[in-house]
Amino acid sequence: YETARQVGVNLVNNLNEDARTCGRWFLVVSMGRAAGHLALGIGKAAAAAVTIIPEEFGNAEPTLDGIADIILGSILKSKALGRDYGVAVMAEGLVEAIGEKGLGAMSEGQLARYGKIERDPHGNLRMAEVDFGRMIKDRVADKLRELKLSVSLTSKDIGYELRCADPVAFDAEYTRDLGHSAVRFLLSPESGKYGAIISLVEGKTRPLPFETMLNPATKRMQTRRVDISSEGFECAMRFMTRVEKADIEDPARLAKLAAAANLEHWPCVRRAGHNGALVRPDGTLSPCFDLIDYQVRDKEDEYSLYFVFRKAAEGRLASYREKKRPEKTVGVIRYGAFGDLMQASSVLAGLKKQGYHITLYTSPPA
Repeated sequence: YETARQVGVNLVNNLNEDARTCGRWFLVVSMGRAAGHLALGIGKAAAAAVTIIPEEFGNAEPTLDGIADIILGSILKSKALGRDYGVAVMAEGLVEAIGEKGLGAMSEGQLARYGKIERDPHGNLRMAEVDFGRMIKDRVADKLRELKLSVSLTSKDIGYELRCADPVAFDAEYTRDLGHSAVRFLLSPESGKYGAIISLVEGKTRPLPFETMLNPATKRMQTRRVDISSEGFECAMRFMTRVEKADIEDPARLAKLAAAANLEHWPCVRRAGHNGALVRPDGTLSPCFDLIDYQVRDKEDEYSLYFVFRKAAEGRLASYREKKRPEKTVGVIRYGAFGDLMQASSVLAGLKKQGYHITLYTSPPA
């Protein structure tokens, strides 16, 4: 692991420097079929803009659009912060997590552009047969075109080169310890009683019987997945550039995001904040707003803004144009000196005609 991570960090650091120099984004797919340890370790150590692993979705199945929206949110937030470049790292295990059903949502012709779905003799998806990086790159590119934004995207797989490198000192020492313990176990009477895997437990090498390592249902080795409740994962998330709840609820941050995404195409920003970027580790959705109207003034002697919004209903975003509306209340948050211009808004007038109750806030509501 340490060798693969070190090689991966070196590669991502090089890509990040190229991205900074050329003003582009790299979408990197890292090996790691069943767990996101390697992708997360590489992304965290190399300070990638965002790293996406299967475990963060909890029991929910990730979708191609959801993953693309997380990356889109990272691109837009980076742009709002003055950076026009970055690296996004994805674990290849996301393909397995999406599954054949999720991949099958594409038409047969679309899927054929990215390879074919095949399984190995053990029933696992052949990751190398699906060009997952290009698949996500094309999705993100489509969303950027909707926003009329020009961003250079390049997909890159790093896999085989990670596992064939000369071991770093830690792994060289670690594998010597494991090999020594394996021979010692084979020469002991215990080896005639059960098969075992040599593992490091509390600083000591111990033989662990196969039965304790197998999944009773599948009869396969149990995978140690990333603990998304751990401090290490929390730290990794803190250093990522993702659209977060605070970005949506803070008017100043929201204004910057809107400007980065072109105001007339705000719904795509809202989607980026909702589908994935605001998903908590337990899989539930954080509160989000449905933006209906927005105006901003940014001058040397004056900064003011207002926006009309409605909270999302039942974990999904709703448009006030929908025929079935879950509520008839909208809010208006106003900062600065817009005065009565806000009250003259044609959007507000239209909402009043539709029977909406309008509430004025001077700070975001709880």
